[in-house]
Amino acid sequence: MTVAELCRRNNAPPTLGPVYRPLLHCNIMEHDFDVCFGYELLTKVCVSLYGTLSEKCKASIRKLCELATEVMLGHAEGWVDSALLLRSFRLTLEAVYKGISQAFHEEFYDKLHVMEQDIDNILGSEDSITEECKLKEDDLEKYRTLRMAVKGYQELEGHYETLWNLNPFEWEEKVSHSGLERSDTSYFHLENIFTEPEIRNGTQTVPLNKLLQQADVKKEAHVLPAVLLLHGLAGSGKTALCRYLIYYWLKGGTEVSLRTTALVLLIDVPRVRSSRLKEFLLDQLLPVTCAGLDADHIISTLKELNVMFLIDGYDETNRVSSDLVDEIFAKFGDKRILVTTRPELHKDVVCLTRRYNKALVSLEIRGFDDKKREEFCKKIFSSLNVDEMVCKHQTNEFLKYSRGQSEVLHQYLNLPLTCALVVFLWTHCLDTLTATTGLYQEIYCLLQARLAERLSRDFIGVCDLPVILDTLLLFLGEQAWTMLREGSAVASEAICAKLEGECKAKGIKVQELLSGFHLCHLDENPDVWKLRVAFQHPIHARYLAATFLADCIHKSRMTVLGIGGQIDSCPKIEELLLFLTGSEVLPLTSRVSWSPMTCQASFHALEAVGQHIRKRQRKLIKVDLYLWRHESYGHDGTSGDILKALNHWGNLTTFVGGLGKQAEGEDLLTGFTNLRTIRVKISTSGAFRSLSNTLRKIQKSVKSLTVTLTLPLDSLPEELTELKHNGTLDINLVGMTDARREWVVNVVRTVGGRTGCWRLRLAECRMNYDALEWVVRELKGHVRNEVDIESVS
Repeated sequence: MTVAELCRRNNAPPTLGPVYRPLLHCNIMEHDFDVCFGYELLTKVCVSLYGTLSEKCKASIRKLCELATEVMLGHAEGWVDSALLLRSFRLTLEAVYKGISQAFHEEFYDKLHVMEQDIDNILGSEDSITEECKLKEDDLEKYRTLRMAVKGYQELEGHYETLWNLNPFEWEEKVSHSGLERSDTSYFHLENIFTEPEIRNGTQTVPLNKLLQQADVKKEAHVLPAVLLLHGLAGSGKTALCRYLIYYWLKGGTEVSLRTTALVLLIDVPRVRSSRLKEFLLDQLLPVTCAGLDADHIISTLKELNVMFLIDGYDETNRVSSDLVDEIFAKFGDKRILVTTRPELHKDVVCLTRRYNKALVSLEIRGFDDKKREEFCKKIFSSLNVDEMVCKHQTNEFLKYSRGQSEVLHQYLNLPLTCALVVFLWTHCLDTLTATTGLYQEIYCLLQARLAERLSRDFIGVCDLPVILDTLLLFLGEQAWTMLREGSAVASEAICAKLEGECKAKGIKVQELLSGFHLCHLDENPDVWKLRVAFQHPIHARYLAATFLADCIHKSRMTVLGIGGQIDSCPKIEELLLFLTGSEVLPLTSRVSWSPMTCQASFHALEAVGQHIRKRQRKLIKVDLYLWRHESYGHDGTSGDILKALNHWGNLTTFVGGLGKQAEGEDLLTGFTNLRTIRVKISTSGAFRSLSNTLRKIQKSVKSLTVTLTLPLDSLPEELTELKHNGTLDINLVGMTDARREWVVNVVRTVGGRTGCWRLRLAECRMNYDALEWVVRELKGHVRNEVDIESVS
């Protein structure tokens, strides 16, 4: 049958490139075709057949294709000696035929013999080897594309090997006679320990094997979206899921869209060092494959391939990596893009997708349910114990322990990373955890004790070790704080030099110190080594940075307000705040004054420990909340979620923000009885009623009230009421026209009530002079100080 007929029977549209279309309706048993079409046919059409071949046979096929492209492109580019390549080609061809014979249980030696004779004839003719080969541009592009596919696959296969280690205990090491040696990573191989997290598409649970087939449930046509967005809490399993997809792509998994993907390109956002895709590929991901290629050819060749981008950690983007992500969205509109992020950056990815007119499906990664958590724990204990009986006993004992944990910690036990860390501590007899800050504190205390025990064997002045390690740990925290402010996941050369210098001054090897708290490695050249430092997870960096900042505050070398002035560019400031205000790191100061940049997530973090803070403080904490963007009439944001987060612990005295849609009778400000200053944007009638009800209860404390009304055009002044206060009232109205002049007067009279308002501001006013004169005249006696008019007419 023809290729097109095979695709029809398999219910799979042909995904071959345009250059191969003429061959779709030919009998390929009789029609000549080149190795480029052969590889496309195997990997995109005959995928089930290709999947039956051994890994060795498939590797030989890729090697065969690579050698063929080297010969063809080498001749086209003027190379004169391809004899060596042809000899390698001959050996590889033999391996291919051997693998296919095993898969089909049929010998093909007669066909192999014919091919070998052809190659021998070419090798025996010097003219054939040195003959110049002229290829059309379309043929050149075919061979370049094939080379990118097969060489890229081979390079990525080696590059991704380090991803299979899901060992959550990277710092665990064993001592050998030759020095420090890492634990056997095969114990925590992805295949052995990976556990499927709960994935939701709206209210529907998504099985892992259907992940890449998810379409928009609101649309009738089942069209796969260009962008698949996976959002979930830190440690919920997003990165492990990306690694799982890559692993089964390389293993030829059964998922169709994975099996027909030529290259899966992982963009590990925190590790990105280039803002341009071609530079990223040349420097970090595919340096061998892209070597010698023109930058324009790299992008154009990738566009010809069926590639998939995995952008892991969008929430960690900085100026450099965000430019790279933008380029991928702009240039690869027809390719599949999978993005992972934390919930707070979910809307940013949605906006990015809309900007480039891409279809998107959003899935939530929810970590484990109780059943999956138990499965995960069993896998961890199986990895830690050879004895099956010991493993079963420890697993059962830990599950009993975990069921009795505090509510705060229990919800985190369903997150894979935290669950693994708790297992680690439990195996070391630490079972008094109540919150995540305590979790990290116990981990670092244990690691510090282990390090002291190891160093004490040959360290002069053993009694000084605890103090020295305390000092070095704070020094690590200072470097972590620097890295967080710089938005860097890998330490700069300057930071590495500081670490080496500090350790040398204390008489401790820098590798020994970093073994517990960082990952470090040496260059491939054993004679010249260079320190490489990166935190295992960004959360670790934020915990250490919080420890350093807490120490600075305790010793009056820094203030909370001073820290606030340094965090403009610090990503995930909410986690830093959570650790900084944690149960053991720092007794929270009696007053917090933040002008938030990313503070919504910050207050969500603090909400989780609100009750705990109240117990420690025994009084509410004074809060001045300035959400200027929410108060701006050019912005749609509202402040309801943040106000809810303050309920347990906040004594709100100043509020600048916005109120929008909310449940009837939900008065967000009622509980804050010490509010003195309110500057609020009101965008719905319901929000206005809520504010009015609140002011009736707390009016005595309110000394300054500024209200910006951005109500719908069909709202009636009769629906509004007087706003009670005990000071001054300013009213801001936006975009008023001649037709609304009576509405303006009625609103000011109603809202101001008997005492009127202190100031009226008409922003972006489009009234003519006569209408403005009429408004001012009608409001005489109702506006006590001034009418401020910003005219755009």
